[in-house]
Amino acid sequence: MHESLYQEIFGSYQVRECHACKGRFADALKIPEFWWSQWYRRLNGYFGSQATTGNDGDLDGYTTWFRFLVKRIELHAGSNIEYRWLKINVLTRWNASAKEHIVVFFDPKPEIQEELSDHLQNTVNRIYAENPHSIYVPVVQFAVQLQEKAVWKIRDAVRRLET
Repeated sequence: MHESLYQEIFGSYQVRECHACKGRFADALKIPEFWWSQWYRRLNGYFGSQATTGNDGDLDGYTTWFRFLVKRIELHAGSNIEYRWLKINVLTRWNASAKEHIVVFFDPKPEIQEELSDHLQNTVNRIYAENPHSIYVPVVQFAVQLQEKAVWKIRDAVRRLET
């Protein structure tokens, strides 16, 4: 793994329910309080960012948060169609002095965890540690790939109904 990128996967519900854990996450990643709220958790998607400063007033980093949902259908024998929601919930912290990204993925479904982690590790050479938002290039690429696969699955289902 690239020395300017650190990534972890956590369960957001477990963190939210553990007061000490939530406090540590909030302090370390500079997570705004509203991010933990019930209404925010129910949104279909969002993106936000917040610059933070040190005691001297200089920029010390950026925190960003991003969430999207992908509806993946599964075709079964006959006309049975099931679906699953794949959620990507990402928090990042860019440290200005160290020029490093910390990326936390909350609650990715097991079937995409490894793929997501591998994708980020394989594209890290294109991440510029100087740019606090550069981490979103591979994250959005991954999101677009998931959406593309989902759209084609829907097309396949419609095509099956048409024939």
